[in-house]
Amino acid sequence: MNTILAIALGGAAGALGRYGVSRLFTDLVHASIQPVATLAVNVIGCGIMGVCFGLMLAGAFHLGDAGRGFLLIGFLGALTTFSSFSLDAFRLMEQGGYGLAFIYVAGSVILSLAAFFAGASLIRLMLGGN
Repeated sequence: MNTILAIALGGAAGALGRYGVSRLFTDLVHASIQPVATLAVNVIGCGIMGVCFGLMLAGAFHLGDAGRGFLLIGFLGALTTFSSFSLDAFRLMEQGGYGLAFIYVAGSVILSLAAFFAGASLIRLMLGGN
């Protein structure tokens, strides 16, 4: 299977998985705690990424380019980018770059929140909202 097609199919499956988890939480709990759904997909995705990575390191799990594209890039990428973020941080720590990993994690969270705040504030300013 073509790697690009595998990524696209995995992405579709991951997006549907994310939607399904969000709907499940919306139906089961009050909308006021909806961030729990995001937390759930992030934790689930990171767990799946950790299991796959551990199995690959142990030589017990072999994925070709298409399989890696489907599962790791497409499915987990659409389910949650937090899984890739966690893998990157883990790899930095595994290579002894604890300081760099801390900067990466803190910087990612702080800069992402700042960018979100800046974007939302800019739109509010442009549209005259509060």
